[in-house]
Amino acid sequence: MPNSEGTNGMQCYLDITPQVAHFKGAALSIDTQLQVSIRPRNKLPDGVEISIERMRIYVETIKNLPTKA
Repeated sequence: MPNSEGTNGMQCYLDITPQVAHFKGAALSIDTQLQVSIRPRNKLPDGVEISIERMRIYVETIKNLPTKA
């Protein structure tokens, strides 16, 4: 069934705010990397694959992010 972008597949959102909180106040460059691993919770049946076609990351100004001690 096509999603809102007209393609087949599942659309989901992942909040990565806690993982990027340590970048608060830092000037991020185009070379900044964030490693993401996507693993299914349950074992996939034989012959079934997961294909990630597109990943978007949006940056918003967030006040009062937790800081590491």
